[in-house]
Amino acid sequence: MILHGSLHGYTLSDVVSLIVRQKAGGSLQLVNDVKEGTLFFRNGMIAGALNNEEVLGEKLFFLLSDTCHYPLSEAAHLFAEYRDDITGLCDEIVRRNILGEQEIKKFATSVVEDIVCRFFLWKTGTYHFTLEMSPEAGANCPDWLAILAENLSLEAVRRFDEWRRIKLHIDPDAVYAPTRTRVAALPVNLHLHLSTTDLVLSRIDGVSPVSAIIRTSSLTNFKTYEAINALLIEARIRPIEYRSFRPFARPRTGMERRRGKITLSGRASSAVFSMVGIMLLVAFLGRIVLHGLILSSLDHCASQARFEIPVAEATQQIECAAFLFDGLHGLKPAPADLRSAGLLTSGDLRPLLESGAIRKPLSFNRSMP
Repeated sequence: MILHGSLHGYTLSDVVSLIVRQKAGGSLQLVNDVKEGTLFFRNGMIAGALNNEEVLGEKLFFLLSDTCHYPLSEAAHLFAEYRDDITGLCDEIVRRNILGEQEIKKFATSVVEDIVCRFFLWKTGTYHFTLEMSPEAGANCPDWLAILAENLSLEAVRRFDEWRRIKLHIDPDAVYAPTRTRVAALPVNLHLHLSTTDLVLSRIDGVSPVSAIIRTSSLTNFKTYEAINALLIEARIRPIEYRSFRPFARPRTGMERRRGKITLSGRASSAVFSMVGIMLLVAFLGRIVLHGLILSSLDHCASQARFEIPVAEATQQIECAAFLFDGLHGLKPAPADLRSAGLLTSGDLRPLLESGAIRKPLSFNRSMP
């Protein structure tokens, strides 16, 4: 029997019911947008399930290493040895007295039920069923696991509204902290006897977001969200980071998120343009100041230096000529007298005329500057 098609016209419950009635065994592959997963059947019973977010083997690993405090290196070696044989892995865990047989069966059944219930919530996607077990079956289907599909269909219906309501209030990036002082660390394996709510509370540290708690614990998505919701109602935890957590608020639509990104992008662009404008303005003002003040001052100094030496020489020459004329004639000379006496020429007076030092007839005396 080969089944394939779209969930647009049929529900997953209809497809599973057909497999159950035929008491068939095989793999039902499901694809929905970027999500995908597989249901495994054995004699019309669900024998295992996996998706790209939750896998029984990974949850079992964190059950040993985190909840049971089994040495991490030994757990990694054990799981590597039984990578494709989850039945042998469970038997070895029981043989080493890490977990009891009933405890491990109860845990595996709970994880698979949660994964399958999430598939039943899908409204769109495609399915493809073959009578052959896919290669992942050995690592995900213990020989003793058998779950009635009818029971899971009813449970998925019950969870639908609850799951939708919880997801509105709890964001996977939200961070929570206990409202009371944390008690001392619990003894090894005592976590196995805690309720799901208390187990989640033991993982809340005020640092790890919800998604990290799910990814590194033995709990599935649904049970973690359900426990956090209960802890919030009981006021045993509080949100400490509001980056994406909005309690009891409508989640933003895709258009609103895109609009927010556009706004942030516009603000960043405005800031960049403002900074560039300020830098250009400073450079322009600096150029004006440099050219108008500093360079002008330098030009003035250069101009003064160009006239000061010739003027000083001309002044000294005129003073000497005046003293000589006074000594010869006993009279205070006028410029015309100096020129007529041959003591000065028009060229000797040119520096004074060019510098503007003489604009009126000179009167020389002994105190001439």
